[in-house]
Amino acid sequence: MRKTPLCELTPKGIELFKRYVTADASGSAPAERGEDLSWLFASSELCRPVPGAGPIDADRVFKDALDFCRHVFPAFDPVGADQMVDNPGVNAFLNAVYIRQLIVPEGKRGGGALRTPNAYIMDIRAVDPAAVTRNYRNTLYSVMSFYLHHRDSEGVCRAYLSKPVHLLSNALERVVQKPDLVSSRGAVELIAAMLIEPGTSDFRRVEAAPGGAAPLPGGAALDRLSRTLFTQCACNFDVENMTARQLLSLVPQDGGLDHWRGIASQTLAA
Repeated sequence: MRKTPLCELTPKGIELFKRYVTADASGSAPAERGEDLSWLFASSELCRPVPGAGPIDADRVFKDALDFCRHVFPAFDPVGADQMVDNPGVNAFLNAVYIRQLIVPEGKRGGGALRTPNAYIMDIRAVDPAAVTRNYRNTLYSVMSFYLHHRDSEGVCRAYLSKPVHLLSNALERVVQKPDLVSSRGAVELIAAMLIEPGTSDFRRVEAAPGGAAPLPGGAALDRLSRTLFTQCACNFDVENMTARQLLSLVPQDGGLDHWRGIASQTLAA
């Protein structure tokens, strides 16, 4: 165990860490180059402790994303976990401290090249004028933001945070991008019952029935469900405060969600 104060990287520190991550874009992860990041943590111009925050264990090895959140949130709580989750400097600091677990080559998961730092550091936007300007997905932010809403539910957190902390599931990313969904306990429970394969945090696979068409894939079904509940039904129902079973009763038996509605009915009845 190596306890260290929770810190945040300064804007200059974030920029230098971003350069460090991309120094070898040919494939090897920064952690595999054997370089020492003590220069980043030792400089007060690059890294500073968060006043009042608790410590973290810099040597901790995480089983999955849920294990990561359970470890860092006690350090967040004394100063406000919501503020820490939204802090780009804290986000970058955690990526630096746990770099061997968080920033790995794509080859480790079936690709080849090193993922860009945009997947790890908040508030990085496209710089190419021809590119679509958007907030790049951020693995830690997605994981921590979800846990912030649902840390009191073991079942919900297990459903969405069972992957290794450096792997962001498509299901979790899509839910976190929809504020109405991620903040509703009933909605995330319904989505887990309906669309997520237990133990994987990924969307269920879909196959066409003999002689029939395949149901909507998980991502498309999630978008349809979101529109149905939080656009159409929200006009007449307090959907944000309804339970999963109550929300399921609002899902029509047609409209492309009938297959998934049946799965959710069985899962919630078990």
